[in-house]
Amino acid sequence: MKHGVSLYLKGGNLMKRIFYVVTSSLVTALFLFMPSRVVGEDIEIRFEADIYAIDTQILQPCLGKDFSIGDILKGTYIYGTDTDDTNPEDNYAHYDYDITPYGIQVTIGAQTMRTDPENVEVRLGIYDGYTGGSVASDTYFVDSVHNLPLETGGNAEVLYIYLYDDGGNAIDSVELPMTAPVLSDWNMKIFQAVISCYPDSPSGQVLAHITSMERVYPMDDLVDALTALLEVSPLGNKQSGLLGKLAGATAKFDRGKDLQACHQLNAFIRQFAGLLPMFEEPYEDDAEDVLEQAENIFDSRCADEKIMQYPMGE
Repeated sequence: MKHGVSLYLKGGNLMKRIFYVVTSSLVTALFLFMPSRVVGEDIEIRFEADIYAIDTQILQPCLGKDFSIGDILKGTYIYGTDTDDTNPEDNYAHYDYDITPYGIQVTIGAQTMRTDPENVEVRLGIYDGYTGGSVASDTYFVDSVHNLPLETGGNAEVLYIYLYDDGGNAIDSVELPMTAPVLSDWNMKIFQAVISCYPDSPSGQVLAHITSMERVYPMDDLVDALTALLEVSPLGNKQSGLLGKLAGATAKFDRGKDLQACHQLNAFIRQFAGLLPMFEEPYEDDAEDVLEQAENIFDSRCADEKIMQYPMGE
């Protein structure tokens, strides 16, 4: 199945896209040499979306009745920043992934749909100033075309995230971003799932307006950074308490106890901020990086929790 930059349409057993599609000449050029990215990391983006359209009659057998228009769906997608751009065009970029953990996961009603980890075919596309129409436009999309079956036996044919700006002002580069898209910069913000409940049955759609996107910062990276810092610049009897707070926060995040985890992470941030003056050259910058990582995690994972946020330096 080809990847493209438009919404998928159902038509028999074929999937067609509107607006424009990847041409055969472009597909032929996918594996031309492009400069590789030397240093990279995995980026996880969390999103929420309000459902505004459902093919109810087609999808009820496999999605059930416990969701409706206006409900909120939640999902994540992961990409790696050390992936090559396989598109030779200057203002088009295609970043293709064929191994886990890359892909999309989304929960709709009681069903969770996600990329098949044994058959990953995911693309993140970025088009900066596309001129195929009357005006230059920007596009950002992520799609997954091989997904695990639903628990009810249905098939999630396509999971698709689509951002579009007809003014061409949303982005100014086709480089993989380190942060989540800024939704206010885009005119169209859509999540789409194309699903068939039975083999050879018609495909139905769930369409949703994406209302939030944010990067998820992993706790493990923060723990590793703090451990490495304390090995070269120990803090005596204070460091066990710091590591204990992070270990406790990590365990509670893993168990879904976000409120308790955020309390412990907040306590770590307040304590560590007060200890910054104890780090001398050449470790000052490393300590500030650890604090910044902790703040980023708190801001991305604890914004909805009703706790006292960290005042710096306490």
